[in-house]
Amino acid sequence: MSVYEKRIMPRFRSLFLIALKKLYNDNELYFKGTEYQNPKVFQNLINRIFKKEWIVYIKESFKNSDSVIEYLAKYTHRIAISNHRILDVRNGNAHFSYRDYKDNKKKLRLCRFMDL
Repeated sequence: MSVYEKRIMPRFRSLFLIALKKLYNDNELYFKGTEYQNPKVFQNLINRIFKKEWIVYIKESFKNSDSVIEYLAKYTHRIAISNHRILDVRNGNAHFSYRDYKDNKKKLRLCRFMDL
């Protein structure tokens, strides 16, 4: 991590969380059916996130619009978890399958919706 990234990390974290809290306070974040509808629980989440170390990566800006499109295309045309891998969604939990490339075996994972 560069010196610039180390300097900007706390500032970026603060600005991001301030913006997130504003969205929450303006009722622009929706946590339907979750505990995060409660302002105290949401603030506790913000506090926990703030204590974590954030990784900030600064990259040289793009040369032209074609470079931007090429970069974004790498991310916009693929899915993190495809529907066939999602096995069950219930009670705030999701069960999905994945391949662990360490041992090349299929495994199952349980994930809470707001897992940190």
